[in-house]
Amino acid sequence: MNKGMPHNNPPLNNPPLKGRFIFDAHAHLFSRQFYALLWKQKHGNLPGPADLAGMLAGLGLELPPEDPAEHAARWINEMDAHGISRLLLFTSLPGEQAAVAAAVSAFPQRLSGFTLVDPRAPGALENARRDTSELRLRGIELFPAMHRFDPSDEACVYPFYALAQELDVPVFCHMGILRVKLREKLGLPSRFDMRFSNPVLLHRAAADHPKVRFILPHFGCGYLNEALFVGSLCQNVFIDTSSSNEWMSLLTEPLSLARALELCLKVFGSERILFGTDSSTLPRGYRRDNMDALLAAFETLKVGATEREKIMGLNLAALLKIEAP
Repeated sequence: MNKGMPHNNPPLNNPPLKGRFIFDAHAHLFSRQFYALLWKQKHGNLPGPADLAGMLAGLGLELPPEDPAEHAARWINEMDAHGISRLLLFTSLPGEQAAVAAAVSAFPQRLSGFTLVDPRAPGALENARRDTSELRLRGIELFPAMHRFDPSDEACVYPFYALAQELDVPVFCHMGILRVKLREKLGLPSRFDMRFSNPVLLHRAAADHPKVRFILPHFGCGYLNEALFVGSLCQNVFIDTSSSNEWMSLLTEPLSLARALELCLKVFGSERILFGTDSSTLPRGYRRDNMDALLAAFETLKVGATEREKIMGLNLAALLKIEAP
């Protein structure tokens, strides 16, 4: 929710968390290829460098270098500045996965990647297999509201769950409010279908595929109760803490981050919660403010050190079969 716009972070009051294993479960590369795809959606043609530079300058954003590895190096610097051990990069539009794979390949000890698929698109299943095998991306992303499908549609989506089970990779499924401010600022329509936003729609798919690990983002992004219901019924469903969680301001009853975390700890336990920030753009850089908010919620709830370590990185490392130091 609310991705892609510059944000002035408060001064960094907390030092980097040196000596801890922190694996951020939710970030976006936003490569030059991603911005080129947005340009093409708006104008119908591929942009030149001057086109992209002008488009992004108007939004206060940097033009990423053509080489995804060079762009990834900027994110490695951001990670080092904040004591982040590893970062999971999402593909943000179908067509960006090669750039994400190139970034991961340049820094395999620091970065991991997932591929985004529209299951209705021709060749989507073959592309997902290529991305998770040949390109070595470690998970499959689905955006039901964005691509207008029911995540429990057996004919449309179950083949992707079968692939995930075969290759033993998790499925990230964005449920909840979906608003991309970057698209709004570019004048791009967001033809999302809220009928496919409720996490309850994922229940049958998760129950039918108990060996597949599913990840819901943003505490359910407006559907916390429904995410809790699904998590209580399906032990293969995880939840992440990413973004500023602006959806909380839309609720009729006040909700704090600490309360949301408390409820998730009761249902998911510390073993099925994943720390994430939803970091995405430069020069804004790493969303340390989102991480600090979660650390403050840990303090409020007096979450123990072992539980914190699981949430902050060990759970995701186990999901992706990455050995934590």
